[in-house]
Amino acid sequence: MSIEQGVNLPEAIVNTEWRVAVLERIIDRILAAVPAAAVSAKDLEDLRRDALAELKLKYPEAELHRTKRIPLPDDVPPVG
Repeated sequence: MSIEQGVNLPEAIVNTEWRVAVLERIIDRILAAVPAAAVSAKDLEDLRRDALAELKLKYPEAELHRTKRIPLPDDVPPVG
């Protein structure tokens, strides 16, 4: 994969972050609707750690570390 000239990287990053945030919310809703034993909090944490470990191997020079999801401000109405 390579970057072609004219690619707007900041826009691509924001779009990617938005898509990931949407997927996180979809997963949260799905998990709320399934039996608790289907996916445990430990399972989710293991998936997050595995994903981070994979990214650290892929981008060792980035010195990646985990941060918490940033909550929306109180004045943003909930969806649905």
